[in-house]
This record gives sequence, structure tokens and C-alpha cells, in this order.
Amino acid sequence: MKKKQTTLKYLLLVIAGIFLGAVVFSNFEFRMGSGGITLTGKPNFATAKNNIENYPIQTLKSFNEAFVQIAESTTPSVVTVFTEKKVNERVMTPFHFFGNPFDEFFGNPHRSPDKSRRNVQRGLGSGVIVTEDGYILTNNHVIDGADQVYIRTSDNRRLDAKIVGKDPKTDLAVIKVNATGLKAIPFGDSDRLRVGEWVIAIGSPLGESLARTVTQGIVSAKGRANVGLADYEDFIQTDAAINPGNSGGPLVNINGELVGINTAIASRTGGFEGIGFAVPSNMAKQVLTSLITSGKVSRGYLGLNIQDIDDNLAKGLHLQRTEGVLVGTVMEGSPALKGGIRTGDVILEFN
Repeated sequence: MKKKQTTLKYLLLVIAGIFLGAVVFSNFEFRMGSGGITLTGKPNFATAKNNIENYPIQTLKSFNEAFVQIAESTTPSVVTVFTEKKVNERVMTPFHFFGNPFDEFFGNPHRSPDKSRRNVQRGLGSGVIVTEDGYILTNNHVIDGADQVYIRTSDNRRLDAKIVGKDPKTDLAVIKVNATGLKAIPFGDSDRLRVGEWVIAIGSPLGESLARTVTQGIVSAKGRANVGLADYEDFIQTDAAINPGNSGGPLVNINGELVGINTAIASRTGGFEGIGFAVPSNMAKQVLTSLITSGKVSRGYLGLNIQDIDDNLAKGLHLQRTEGVLVGTVMEGSPALKGGIRTGDVILEFN
């Protein structure tokens, strides 16, 4: 009797298990295929939000929102710069029937001259609006030699631009469009920028289809010189991603202020490798003012060559000490010549 009760108990448990399984899986259908089991149906996914309210997460959310606000406030000031340049291309005259191919190399006075045709070279870069009435900062190498320049704004307007002035020594240029009410970016003080600060680069890398791309990084270094990019080098180095097409676009700080003009990258492959350079905003502002005012940048100079005085030079010149510098050549009409400095003079100090 006891054995029958035990058997009945197990049988009821099995029946209950089958019933529960039928209820749980009644909304699903299993299909067998060569790739295994596929579950079809309407599973009940979790709808409750994660209750993440601790301090680190809230800090990250605030940090995230800060970047969003910077991007939203600065991208309307960024434009894509297009250039067109007309060039003559040589068109080789085909060989005459049974002609001599060596004539192509050694010449033939009876051969008809080669023809040339006009072609258009197109270029693309970035720029940043610095005044509401249409002055735009960009790189000199973006617009240098262009016959036509035009821009496209963040609201997709195409505006013709004229070149106001260029400064190859800093690789900066200013162009102007006839428009009002544009969103001008505020200038920041690049001298106060510190290594390690967050910065954002905005531009049109690799083409118009990627216009106003936003990338972020930090200030890797300041005062970079002797990198072979311009005569006057005081670059901000950053690891914010910069690629061809970014040239002339803004580098901004976390206050949404312009702190640099993205200019170039250091790369072994031609692509971004984490080393980008930007002209500091303080230098750019000085160049901007000069180009708008006079169309050029005037810089002070002395107009002379000098040489350090070492022991041998001091002995040869019968000098009592190895201090100061020896004046070599003095340029005609230079401020140095007008000031009375002559070749062979020794300058001990100046003020």
C-alpha cells in the first residue's frame, strides 16, 4: 500500500511539471534548423529602468552633457571651405600613322605641337566663423592659389567667399562672405590652456559628407616648434582626431571657446596617428586683426646677421671677453643700418 502511494506521488509531480512547462512555453514556438534552435514569439523583455543614482555615474552624465552642449553651440560656427583652381594640362599629340615614337623624346620640328586644355582642380578644407558679418578663419594652404572659394554653412547654405588676406608664415588666412547674423565663435585665451585639458576638434575630414565631425582629446603639449610646418611655429599638440579636410577648423576648449586652428598632423601613413597640431588662438587673433585691417601681416625686424663670440673669435678680434655677438652682414635700408649698426660691431646688450 505504501509503495502504491509513493508511486502515485511521483506520478502527480510529473503531471504537474508537464502542466507548468506547457503554460510557460505556450507563447513560444521552437524551430529546428541546420543552425540550431530558433526561438520565435514575443518574449517579455525587462521594462524597468536601471536605478543608477550613485555619484560617479551622475558625474559621467554631467560630463557627457557638457560635451553635447559644446558640440551644439560650436558646430553652427564651422563651415566647409571649397576651392577651385584652373590649371593647364598638356595633351600629348598622338603619333602620326607610321610616325617615329622617338620624336616624343628627342623632338621633331615637323611634328605638330602638343595641345593644352584647361582643367579644374578642386580642394576642400574647414573654416570657422569669427564675426557675425562673415569673416572666416582658415588655413593658408586650404585656399592658396585658388581662383574661386565658396563655403557651405551648417544650415546647408552655399556662399561665395573672397580672400581677404593670407599669411604663409603662420599658415593662416581670412576669407569673407556676404552674410549677416552668422554664429561667430568666441575666442579663448590659448596662453591659459594647460597640458591635459580636454579639447574638441571640429571639421570636415575626408570630404563634405563628413562635414562638422566632432572629435575629442586632450592638449598633449604646447609650444611645439621645429616641426617643419610654418616659419612661425608655436603649435598646440593634441590627440583629438584630425584628418585631411580638418585643416582650418576650430579646436575648442570645454567652455566652447576657440583655442586653436587645426592645421596638420604628424603621420607615417598619411592617416591620423594621435599627433595633431593647431595654431594657438592668440596668434590667430593677431593675424586675423592684421589681415582684416591691411590685408597683410607686418612684422618687425632688424635686418642683420649675428654670430656668437667664442674663445677663438675673441682672440682673433683682440676682445677681452667672450660675451655678446659679432655683427655680420647688415641689410641695406634695414632698421639696423639706420640705427648705426655696422658689420664688425660687437653687441654686448640691448634693451
